[in-house]
Amino acid sequence: MSGSSQLLYSTGDCIDVPELLGLRRPGPAWEGKARLSIIYLAHLSPDEQQLFLSLLFSSMSRWMLSLDGSLAGLLYIDEVAPFCPPVRKPPAKQGLINLLKQARKYGLCLSLATQSPGDLDYKALGNIGTVALGRVTQRQDIAKIEGLLRSMPNIDSQGLVRTLPAQRPGEFILVNNEHLAGPTSMRSRWLATEHRLVTDPELRDLVADEDRVRLGGMSTTGRLTGVA
Repeated sequence: MSGSSQLLYSTGDCIDVPELLGLRRPGPAWEGKARLSIIYLAHLSPDEQQLFLSLLFSSMSRWMLSLDGSLAGLLYIDEVAPFCPPVRKPPAKQGLINLLKQARKYGLCLSLATQSPGDLDYKALGNIGTVALGRVTQRQDIAKIEGLLRSMPNIDSQGLVRTLPAQRPGEFILVNNEHLAGPTSMRSRWLATEHRLVTDPELRDLVADEDRVRLGGMSTTGRLTGVA
């Protein structure tokens, strides 16, 4: 085993869900603050991404059994389609579907984002309570969304999906039968911060002291899988 595959098993920390959520660092400095951990997978191959996420989902499933039902964390996954396709069964798929089915009752929420809802398994879509619909133009995606909305009471699914191709950037339609009287329009705010690549020296200035010790003298470019 060599390259990034070797790094998965020989360097870094073990997956520790409470640590990712900041639950092992009590004290005044953390009161009223939410811990944000970002796990960056772009430098891994598709197979390695599947392996890592399957391990992460498994760890989260074990950890959530200790919760009391109050909100304890949110798992957000961007571009989720490759990990939950409608036909194939990649390693991460079953773990994700299990979380979608069970996590909410323990206090773990999930938020999934995709540009292609037609590429998601129907079992995953059927366990999603709140849907935020942006601009959708592909016929296959529109048909899948209409099927999802059709299962929700008091929703004009055909009328709603006809509005999706005309949505502008930042515009969404929220659908949640438990907490909203009907489909609700929402506009997201524009970015308030500059987004750019961070160099190795800049990264070391940004991370906390205890995390900087773990980085040591290595170059972080292409090797750091997560920065909290």
